[in-house]
Amino acid sequence: MALENKNITVHIGMPKSASTTLQKYFSSKLKGVHYAGPENKSEISDAFLDIIKKEDSYFDISEIDSTFKKLITPDKPLIMSSEFACSFLSPLSSGIPQSKTTICNRLHELVPQAKIMIVIRSQFDLHKSLYAQQLRNESDSLSFKKMSFDNWINKNIDLNSQHWQSVFELADYHTLIKLYQSKFDRVKVFVFEEIIDDMEGFVNKDLREYLELAQNNIISPFVNNKENLRHNKFDIMAENNINKAAQAFKTKLGDPFKSIPQRRKTKLVANILRFFNSFSSGKIETEYSDEQSQFLIDYYKESNEKTSKLIRKDLSKYGYPS
Repeated sequence: MALENKNITVHIGMPKSASTTLQKYFSSKLKGVHYAGPENKSEISDAFLDIIKKEDSYFDISEIDSTFKKLITPDKPLIMSSEFACSFLSPLSSGIPQSKTTICNRLHELVPQAKIMIVIRSQFDLHKSLYAQQLRNESDSLSFKKMSFDNWINKNIDLNSQHWQSVFELADYHTLIKLYQSKFDRVKVFVFEEIIDDMEGFVNKDLREYLELAQNNIISPFVNNKENLRHNKFDIMAENNINKAAQAFKTKLGDPFKSIPQRRKTKLVANILRFFNSFSSGKIETEYSDEQSQFLIDYYKESNEKTSKLIRKDLSKYGYPS
């Protein structure tokens, strides 16, 4: 069943931890490499998403194996990357991923020789970033007044107290790491706070070496591009209003952007936002109350202490709840 490739890496997230930057500006731009990720719309990427999302009643591992063997040559490295692979259900998922255990077992059956790459980030910062991203993604139906950061955190605390799935389960790093260590021989954990301290150095040296890439796999050295930066309140409101105005204009007079390539549309909106931001400072209010901070400490303390020992790094110095 297993693929014959000796060099296979699965990057399973976390979301909001440089995953999009690595996918867009590094992994998808390699040559002589098979890549399955969101920046590569291909049959391989679709098959990888099936591993993560498809329900058991419709999932056929032999079908996935056949697809991979048809499209992947044994002599090339294979890199698979998706934030969904860590099984987050809220608040960013547009489809429901399977459980952590199901995804891990499926990957092990298909690629037991794979290296597993996990990037972790302080849960204090992670949840702030998840909240801001949710507001941006759902700005048509979700406003700051309807769901403040305080309300969002408290809602998830209530879900947790009732034993429903909450956003906090996403960042239980120790459980995730131990799960993959129980199945795979090579599990590597990178710390987001160390990565962003020298992003170019990390990608061009540490990550390249970990992926076991030859120099001829690299089209050009990685430069410090950043994706999915934390958005402020004005960004989200302005972008939403721009989209509404364009839709109203389109309904009455036709699409004003019809002849403009998507890349230029994106740049145009970014320039408009940059202009307004030159005299605006509407930051999202994302501060924890004392009670909320204590909840996160109580929730993550044991997991973070175990993770620190597991990866031999003091996570408390990076502000992880402890």
